[in-house]
Amino acid sequence: MQRNAREHPANRQAAQLATLLREKGQTLEEIAVTLNRTGYRTRRGKDFHATSVWRLLNGEPLARTAWFADADSSAANR
Repeated sequence: MQRNAREHPANRQAAQLATLLREKGQTLEEIAVTLNRTGYRTRRGKDFHATSVWRLLNGEPLARTAWFADADSSAANR
């Protein structure tokens, strides 16, 4: 994610909400629907999709949560 996108205030808020929803077990697609329904848009004014939510979570340092570590360890155990 580009630095200006990471620092965009709305993206930071969306990342925080997305992180909370992911911790509650929502899929990336479910999170995208929630973000769109609550009025969030990407920095370029587009709707969120699963891929853009993944990028938002993956690119936002404050959004790196335990679920990334869990996913990494699960993949390593396969």
